[in-house]
Amino acid sequence: MKKQYRLVLLVWGVLTTFGYASFNYNPPGTTALALSYAGSAGVIDVFSVVNNPALAPFKTNGMGTSYRSYYGIASLANMAVAAVFKIGQWPLMLSAERSGFNLYAETTIRLGTGYVIAKNISVGLAIPVYNLKIKNYGNTSAVGITLAAHYRPVKNMQISAIGGNLNRPALGRSHERAPAYGILAVAYQPSEQLGLWVDIFKDENRAFESRFGVGFQIFPALQLLAGYREGINSFSAGTAIKINGYHLRYALELHPQLGVSHTVGLSYDF
Repeated sequence: MKKQYRLVLLVWGVLTTFGYASFNYNPPGTTALALSYAGSAGVIDVFSVVNNPALAPFKTNGMGTSYRSYYGIASLANMAVAAVFKIGQWPLMLSAERSGFNLYAETTIRLGTGYVIAKNISVGLAIPVYNLKIKNYGNTSAVGITLAAHYRPVKNMQISAIGGNLNRPALGRSHERAPAYGILAVAYQPSEQLGLWVDIFKDENRAFESRFGVGFQIFPALQLLAGYREGINSFSAGTAIKINGYHLRYALELHPQLGVSHTVGLSYDF
């Protein structure tokens, strides 16, 4: 009974706060959750390019998948797959993500690419296609635009700026718009074993939020990650194990009111 009550509250919050659709952007993938959604400024895994298409020229070919359960509610989940590959010398990113359950589901398909325009400077473009389905109400779709820029001022520092849903795509008869958002991110690696990430996130429905992440390379095959989101005062942690090009990942987030979310993922670089 408690789980059904929490599910009703979550759905009610989505529908009353954002009207016909939410599509609030949270980066997909296991590593993103482990870092509390920080990490936008550097390549960490294949999902890094989904979040920041300006990183596409720097990511080796690879593919990955992740599954996230929300707060112990089995029917409420997020599933994502992504791939980065090259056609000639041109990098492409393709991803698909689904959030929700049998009554309410949001699906996003993204196609993106990036290009190096000058030494240490790249730009990227992604086109997300959104589909919203509500049982007994039908479904609707819209197309967004994401632009990104990436700069490496020194060898161990990276800076990125991302603008998402810049055209504010409208969904449904109510013309409810997916919120535009912006990210300013910094990645700093003081040593080969330590990585630090800071993201400042803002969308039109929420206040500025600072996101912090840290990563420790314990062994070549083992990485530990942790993060903090000041907007909701949540903490996260995760791990990545590398075996022959495969990366097995796990992460959890502790929400101060709703409890724990778990994410597992598998990726392969080729």
